[in-house]
Amino acid sequence: MPEVPVASAPPSKPEPTWSSWLFPALCVVFVLAAAFLVWLIAGNWNRWTSAARFQTKGDAFKKTPFATDQSLETRLT
Repeated sequence: MPEVPVASAPPSKPEPTWSSWLFPALCVVFVLAAAFLVWLIAGNWNRWTSAARFQTKGDAFKKTPFATDQSLETRLT
């Protein structure tokens, strides 16, 4: 009788190494860090801006033509 070849087991997959999960783990850490920074800035923005030593506003004394005309009228009368 002819010899029948015996089927061998399929090759097993190699064990996962640290490099196979490093990139996805770094992506998750990066997204969590970005979300934390957004949460931190959004939560403290009003506190940081109101605690400024000198508060300035560039258009606080902006004059309109109407306001200028009205002030001239009151001076002339």
